[in-house]
This record gives sequence, structure tokens and C-alpha cells, in this order.
Amino acid sequence: MTIPNLPEIPPNPSTQQLAQVVGALVQELSYLLSGFLSSDNAREFGGWIVGKTELQSKDKKVGMSTEKTVADDIRFWAGDFKTGAPNFAVTEAGKVTLKSETGYPRIEFNSANNLFAAYADADTYISLLPNYSGSVPTLVLVDANTTKAFLNRAAVGGTTLGTFDGEPLNLQSSGSFKVDGNSGVSGTFYVSATPGGPTNQAVTFYKGIRTS
Repeated sequence: MTIPNLPEIPPNPSTQQLAQVVGALVQELSYLLSGFLSSDNAREFGGWIVGKTELQSKDKKVGMSTEKTVADDIRFWAGDFKTGAPNFAVTEAGKVTLKSETGYPRIEFNSANNLFAAYADADTYISLLPNYSGSVPTLVLVDANTTKAFLNRAAVGGTTLGTFDGEPLNLQSSGSFKVDGNSGVSGTFYVSATPGGPTNQAVTFYKGIRTS
């Protein structure tokens, strides 16, 4: 649609000429309000700038877009230019990013990769992976860009809490500690022989019974 051709008021108009101008304005307004308002005949509404594929604030740091490219285009953004580093952004594929002014900490929702991830920095984060290691939903802890620990529900049954890369597994409790199962707890635990001493005394359990 082209920009509307508004009627002009002639010099020293008569009453009849003014009536004709008002009638033409009413007709044009009715036309626009009947669904013919577009980026061709509108430029700004309440501080929002209308573009061919975007509706954005005057400083361009808040907006929405219908631009279509081969990339995963940003559909909503806030905090910076769409082409910059907005603090909030939603892409066409549904990826959501929320971050601080400095970039971190940040949170991402992404149905294609990490279902959910919370970053302290680029190499330190917690992520929830829906298809980790054989389509097993897994909570992963990453430090220095290396997976250190995980919690998942194995496809064959059972829940696993484990570590990688020689990472120790520490279970701390301010009260009593209990492992409950059909056969109790088995394994060797290292405790201190004296209060506050080194944890170098081995205590072994088998099916809940201490054997050494």
C-alpha cells in the first residue's frame, strides 16, 4: 500500500470546501482503520519505529522481527541492538538467552542442544541434556570446559551419580547419613581415627554390615 494522499486545505476555503476536506479525511481514516494500516503508511506508534520486517524502539535496543534468513533469526530482543549482544533474545527455533550486561552469568534454553544451561563463564556451567550418552536425560556439571560430574537415569534402569577426569565425589551431611536399598550399602569408606585427624582409616561395609 502507498502512503495515503491526504487532502489539502485551499487558501481561504469556503464552508463547502472545508466540509469536503473533512469528509475526505474521515474516508481516509476509515480506510486505514479497516485493516489497511501497514509499514508503507505508518512510521511510529508511541515511540516504536515501524520497519518492513521489524517493530523496534527508537534506540533499536528493544524489538521484534519477522526477518527471514538462512540463520536462526532473532524474533524478540532487549538490552542491545538485535545485531549486537542483547541481554534477552528469543530465536525462531525457540532458543532463549538471558544474560547480564557483561555476558555472564547467563542462562540459555535450547531445544536443539542444552535443554537448560546456567553459565558462570563460557567454560563453567551446569546443563540439562535431554539426549546425553544414548538418549538418557542427564544433569552435567562442567568446569574448565571438561565434564566433571553427572546425574542421570540409565536407559536400563537405575539412577547414577558419577564423576569424570579423576574428580572426587564428596557427600556431605550436617546430620545423619543414610543409604537405603534392598541390600544396604557396600564399599570402603575412609574416616579419621581421631577427631579432626586425617581420613586415612578404612572402614568396609558389605550389604550394610561392617566387615573391617
